[in-house]
Amino acid sequence: MRLLSTLLLILGLTGALAAQAPKEKVIVVSWGDLIGNPRFQGVAQLDTPESVRIAAKLWKERGVDKVLFRVDDWRYLLFHDIYMPEGGHYDAYRKNTVRAWETGVLPAAVEAVKAAGVEIHMWISIVDEGTAPAVFYNDTVPFPWQSRFVKAHPEMQSADRSLTESGRKYHEGVLEFAYPEVRAYVLEQIRAFSDKLPFDGVFLSYRSHSPPPPHADQFGFNAPVVEEYQRRYGKNILRQNFDL
Repeated sequence: MRLLSTLLLILGLTGALAAQAPKEKVIVVSWGDLIGNPRFQGVAQLDTPESVRIAAKLWKERGVDKVLFRVDDWRYLLFHDIYMPEGGHYDAYRKNTVRAWETGVLPAAVEAVKAAGVEIHMWISIVDEGTAPAVFYNDTVPFPWQSRFVKAHPEMQSADRSLTESGRKYHEGVLEFAYPEVRAYVLEQIRAFSDKLPFDGVFLSYRSHSPPPPHADQFGFNAPVVEEYQRRYGKNILRQNFDL
């Protein structure tokens, strides 16, 4: 009986592991990190059309089924003001990003990956609009970029409940999707790439470089949210206590 129980346990575990086996092998390519990190050299930087063509063949040989290719660094070029000073690490990153865009690294990557028989999905961040240089990036240097949309519409960032002497506090760089203008703007960013290149899909990332809030329920008290909550439940969440 003990042997039979052991065999049944082994068979059960084997079946469970087989059921949990990954259905596809996915590689995540955070492009800006590759060119900005000195540990990555040569083909690994993916900074030329030729290097991405070589990489696509290697990924196929290693059984990769899908590539999530990050386009955020070019999104910054198209939709943001860049504050990176001349000289130093960030200046080199900026110049590499511009050169890669002008030499067609992204179209080459899409073409090469698809030609290798691998899916390529556009990885784009949707809560990462940056902020003014007065806010420190990574607690070390002035923030290097900020979207022009946020500069024009700071009130469409996620808002704090309380008011300060200077007005409403916002989660800088994090948009409030209750506004139709925000949704239209994010779609514009997505379509700047998806309408021009034959990606197989779009991966919406919630990765953000913005400073995190001190507590989880600090932000999200924008006018459309306040109005909808009052319509549904009869309470003004800016002035009345409510059930979180």
